[in-house]
Amino acid sequence: MIVNDPPIPFKIVEVTTIVTFKDDWDEKIWKRVQLNAKVISLFYNALSVNEYNKITACETAKQILDRLEIEHEGTPQVNESNINRLMHQFEIFKMQEHEKITDWWHDSHAS
Repeated sequence: MIVNDPPIPFKIVEVTTIVTFKDDWDEKIWKRVQLNAKVISLFYNALSVNEYNKITACETAKQILDRLEIEHEGTPQVNESNINRLMHQFEIFKMQEHEKITDWWHDSHAS
């Protein structure tokens, strides 16, 4: 049984979007709708209150997954920026050829 129906499936005919009614759904669509409802229910029950509040506006499991992915991993631009920042920090962290280990250690841990 589906408690909260996901958005009604639709068909795209040429350029027009046509909403389909439940009476017109075939077995494949019913299974997709039910699976979507089950996954949404799993998310609702598995997440903390703070995480739940972030996903309540989502209507499909895919939207929930995308929202959580952005929340926890960031966008590709943010990830690229973090990688560049960490690479720069690593390059700065390297010991120079003329430095002694003790001098490098004190310099790198001074801040």
